[in-house]
Amino acid sequence: MVSYISASTSHTLASVYQLNSDALSKTLGQLVSGKKFLTPSDDAVSYFRSKAFDANANTYSDVKSQLDEWNGALDVAATAAGEIKTNLDRMQELIYMASASSATASDKTNYQNEFYNLALSNQNLVSNTYYQKKALLGSGAALTTITVNPDDTTPGTITINPGKALADAQVTNMAAPGTDNLTGVGGTIAAAQTDVTAAQTSIASYIGSVAGSQKILQSQSNVTGSIIENAQSASTLISGIDEAETIATYTAQDIQKQAAIAMMAQANQSNHNILMLFGIRGG
Repeated sequence: MVSYISASTSHTLASVYQLNSDALSKTLGQLVSGKKFLTPSDDAVSYFRSKAFDANANTYSDVKSQLDEWNGALDVAATAAGEIKTNLDRMQELIYMASASSATASDKTNYQNEFYNLALSNQNLVSNTYYQKKALLGSGAALTTITVNPDDTTPGTITINPGKALADAQVTNMAAPGTDNLTGVGGTIAAAQTDVTAAQTSIASYIGSVAGSQKILQSQSNVTGSIIENAQSASTLISGIDEAETIATYTAQDIQKQAAIAMMAQANQSNHNILMLFGIRGG
């Protein structure tokens, strides 16, 4: 009588193999992703709780991005304002030099030319320092409003409005030799003194306002960063695997899979050998 593997035994071995193969694949997916569940069917409640925390983290990541972007924009504004302040300080020096009794007409002309070029530089900085189509130094209007807690029923906001770096008249007067003129022709040194002093006060106020806005933005960014970290930690706590435990599970499943393969190979080989003895199968 020829020995053979029964259909039920063969089916059982194949089923054991398939089950272990599926379990091994799932565990490998967990190790690669670092998550206990990959689809809602694995654990619906935990899956959706984890997804809610992930969504919360993403929402606040967008908020933090806006805060950091505008903080960077105010860095640009502060740099431009610093250049204006340096120019104004030099313009003040030129006024004192032009006011000196020893200043010749030629000296005053040279001082006026430098004064005028510095004034034009200030005008250019005020007119052309932009971010997201917003004039950072020249608008005087709010630059933007950021919603900092979008998931609350009454969202809080931060409005960035450092004001104007210089008054319009200060910019135009100093850049127009006919009004502020260190030579005393067509304008007066006194007028230049008045405008520069007022401009120095304005720019100092603006620089202080920018610094204050940046502190608020940085502080809120730090708070938002903590919210993001907490949400991510909560999601990981729910969905994250115990790596040592999962590796142990993977190893056990791999052993079971290899055992199933060995059993099927051994059974098939035994059947093959019996058939060979009876000359039923060539080999």
